[in-house]
Amino acid sequence: MSESAPSSDSLDTVEIVMSLEEHFDISVEESSAQTIATVEDAADLIDKLVAGKA
Repeated sequence: MSESAPSSDSLDTVEIVMSLEEHFDISVEESSAQTIATVEDAADLIDKLVAGKA
């Protein structure tokens, strides 16, 4: 595997973020997605983005 290939963890994160975007009808910036390390991080980001749409 090359050094530039994403790890399975980052691929998992991309899939999770895509699912969250679809489910909550939000758009997550790449820089924000990169800060997600825990479920709590994801929940906090979702809360912030959903509240911003209101």
